[in-house]
Amino acid sequence: MTKHKVWFLVVMMLMISICYRVYLSDRYSNADARILNHVKFKGEIISLNISGNHAYGIIGIAVSTTNKSEYVATVQSVQFPYSLSQGYAEFYGYVPVETKIGFNIELDSDKGIMRIYDNGRLVKETNVAVSMERRNIEFVRQHSKFRFINPK
Repeated sequence: MTKHKVWFLVVMMLMISICYRVYLSDRYSNADARILNHVKFKGEIISLNISGNHAYGIIGIAVSTTNKSEYVATVQSVQFPYSLSQGYAEFYGYVPVETKIGFNIELDSDKGIMRIYDNGRLVKETNVAVSMERRNIEFVRQHSKFRFINPK
């Protein structure tokens, strides 16, 4: 291969990589912006299910207070970080190792955070964000108590 062909291939791969990152960034930004939907709830952790994919998992929550009675997003290519219906909620995302059943949580979608408390003491604060990783989406679809549209 000549020197010019190598440079051409390198430049083409760089351009493809940049275009792909812009595409993913745009998809992520659009999905993440939909989280700013004023959902707030508090409750007690009643179940934990960790996927084994970098501590991604599902936290089941008995909701004690909320400003929305129901929120279940059904988007095929992303996994929203929470669902809520009839006094039960699930958080989908990073589950800190310190998290235990019986702890309390406070989720604020507009701030993009979830706080975990043990007897009123803050244990951990974690981000609330969409997941576009297929493995995480499939895990939630298989283990959630909510029903979603299957990803394509």
